Amino acid sequence: MIMQPPPGERPPTLPRWAKWIAAPIMWAFGWKYGGGLPNIPKMVIIGVPHTTNWDGFWYLVITAYMRLRTNVIMKAEIARTPFVGWVFKKFGGIPVERSTSNNLVTQMAAEIAKRETIAIVIAPEGTRKRAEYWHAGFYWIAHRAHIPIVLAAIDYSIKSLDFLATIQTTGDIDADFRVIASLYEGHLNGKRPENIGPIRPKPGKVHKETE
Repeated sequence: MIMQPPPGERPPTLPRWAKWIAAPIMWAFGWKYGGGLPNIPKMVIIGVPHTTNWDGFWYLVITAYMRLRTNVIMKAEIARTPFVGWVFKKFGGIPVERSTSNNLVTQMAAEIAKRETIAIVIAPEGTRKRAEYWHAGFYWIAHRAHIPIVLAAIDYSIKSLDFLATIQTTGDIDADFRVIASLYEGHLNGKRPENIGPIRPKPGKVHKETE
């Protein structure tokens, strides 16, 4: 369900210096922020399409320009690695145990509940190569935590990062994925178009919260 965020809310914010660092990088390479980020304190942002390692770099730069403090999910074993784990956490990494008894959705919903603001960025394709299905973890995290999903699109044809829409899950993942696919139509302009696959949930996990 497409939603209109309430006015007056604020997403997690970075210091002003983040914008000062990012702005000249964007100017030098001709990139821009296309707008559309909702003023809401908690969200799951899906970054699409994911076809190259450059996607992560430009998401980092442009969200810094926006002063948006983002988080990413990281494996707990990385978090326990000296120095590397510290750096990941400083840049918004949230460590999770990927065991069957402590599944990702449950852990992330608990983490979201503890925070006043959070913006988790997830690449649902799960790979830079062409994916025939999306991982549904992002959907069930948002659904369990009762927070919206924000659809972000990186467009290499015009060098822009845009936030297309904000949706609230209904629990009917098939119907919600059809809405997501329709909203992304015409906005899938990745660096490597041949790596862009269809937007549909991964079979076998359509109605499960175990990703």
